[in-house]
Amino acid sequence: MHWHVFSAVCNIHPFRSDKLCVRLTRPSNSFHTKTYLKLRSNRWFNKQFHMDSIDKNRCSWPGQDPLYLHYHDTEWGVPVHDDQKLFEFLLLETFQAGLSWITILRKRENFRNAFDGFDYRKIARYDDKKFEELLSDSGIIRNKLKIKSAITNAQAFLRIQEEFGSFDRYI
Repeated sequence: MHWHVFSAVCNIHPFRSDKLCVRLTRPSNSFHTKTYLKLRSNRWFNKQFHMDSIDKNRCSWPGQDPLYLHYHDTEWGVPVHDDQKLFEFLLLETFQAGLSWITILRKRENFRNAFDGFDYRKIARYDDKKFEELLSDSGIIRNKLKIKSAITNAQAFLRIQEEFGSFDRYI
């Protein structure tokens, strides 16, 4: 039996940020409606119910930039509780100061490579040689103070984890 999308505003579920609320209907004499909670990344579901073709309610700030749209649809406004991901955003936000967020998003993979996959344990141990290497990396923002803050923030991040058990618990 085939179900069709009746309405899909793609709202984030109020208690589960990894799920969307989707209303589906089955054509029949009696008009049946089901509300599904689906994982946002479920490709089978998206293909089965043509969810990729549904216009999403979006803010105007991402414009038409595909990278910005992907960020808007998959990351922006989604609660994060993973310390690794929290540190990634902390590092990227540090480098964003004075620049547009899209500039940072375009360099995100360069940052990931330069900063050992945003591994705060490794970054906290960076020495002068690694600092100089980062200063010469044209793929990232080469600002001495921002690079130094990334290292200092990683050290502080570890201290906070020691004291509170996790950075997520701290914030």
